[in-house]
Amino acid sequence: MRGPLNIARPVQGWPLIVQAGASEDGKQLAAETAEAVFTGGGSLADSQKLYADIKTTLVSEMLTKVDRMTMAHGLEARVPFLDHRLVEWAFTVPARHKLHNGEGKRLVKKAFEDRLPREILYRPKQGFNVPLGMWMRHELHDFVRDTLTSQSLTERGLFRRNAIRGLLDDHDSGRADSSNKIFALVMLELWFQKFADARRDYVV
Repeated sequence: MRGPLNIARPVQGWPLIVQAGASEDGKQLAAETAEAVFTGGGSLADSQKLYADIKTTLVSEMLTKVDRMTMAHGLEARVPFLDHRLVEWAFTVPARHKLHNGEGKRLVKKAFEDRLPREILYRPKQGFNVPLGMWMRHELHDFVRDTLTSQSLTERGLFRRNAIRGLLDDHDSGRADSSNKIFALVMLELWFQKFADARRDYVV
């Protein structure tokens, strides 16, 4: 068997990643994984975390939401990183090549170092979140204010009116981004109005 694969060296092109499952490098990584797990040289905990993420967050959140939103607008989304050949090969790669000092996607980043600017490859992770903060300061401003200062919310007595006003004022002024907290409060209040306020026998 050849010496240890130098995964820190930039991989020469994306095709190596796609085809590695059938390559000598891929086979060597598979053997290296087995040796690491059974000799204690690898991080079994990291591998378990990655596996759990694939079986839970990927399926129930990421893929589900993308599918619903694209189908709702007549679009067809593709997920090339979930090509079964690539996924099968990825499972043979030791976790230490995927996670490094808390940074993910290490192998993919190395593969593209000669193709993409470093400021793109290694910038902080960015999600595809909706601009709640901006909406709540503009398009949704009046709706949010009306909902969270309503008489029904005040009479319910779950939250201090001054605390909610302070939260809204800080967000509107830009002193803080309280969009997630405000969103949770709005959803809770709308739920109460729709499902609880119409009943006379519920107790808060």
